[in-house]
Amino acid sequence: MRLATIELVTFRSWKSLTVPFDDRVTALIGPNGSGKTSILEGAWYASSLGSHRTSTDAALVTQDESAAVVRAEVERNGRTERIELEIVTKGRARARLGGAPVGRRRDVLAAGTAARRGPVPPGAAAAGESSKVRGTGDSRAPRPPPALAAPAAGQLLGRRPRRCARQGDGADAHR
Repeated sequence: MRLATIELVTFRSWKSLTVPFDDRVTALIGPNGSGKTSILEGAWYASSLGSHRTSTDAALVTQDESAAVVRAEVERNGRTERIELEIVTKGRARARLGGAPVGRRRDVLAAGTAARRGPVPPGAAAAGESSKVRGTGDSRAPRPPPALAAPAAGQLLGRRPRRCARQGDGADAHR
């Protein structure tokens, strides 16, 4: 499975953009602030229905706009699946899968997260061994996005975390 195309409309810094991805490696090259991370965030949003940098979807919509659209085409086993997500600043976001409205979040996640999992081993799904595909349990169950751990504030400055009490100052007398 691979991401074939990503289209962004009023998404972060882009008014309108379509990026086709090659079968091989694609490199995003440009000066700072040119929108490279926005392209990656759009792809991430299509696969996880969330942002890696903000907890509110409204921050993904271009300033002075009421909605943004992320469209992704994913190819799998010779078939193309189209995911369309509308992100709104107020109200409820909408999703379409293959042109049809989707009511359940997990249906979109199942289509999008498969792109992050990688290819399915030949014959595994056909033989009904979905629970053995890459050790995921039920392969139809959506997987949450990987956790992105931020370092503690002291670690950013190269300091060691402070202890609550020093040894020998009576702090361990309560034991």
